[in-house]
Amino acid sequence: MTILSDKDIKKAIEKGELEIKGVNFDDITCASIDCHLGNQFRIFKH
Repeated sequence: MTILSDKDIKKAIEKGELEIKGVNFDDITCASIDCHLGNQFRIFKH
């Protein structure tokens, strides 16, 4: 398992090696990416 630093995450996104739709570079912090949830969700029946 590899842990990427914030600089490595940004480089990977810029190179197209990592794709995260709607990512804002301000949301990338040291070795993590802050995700924001929308105002809709689905409930699945089991």
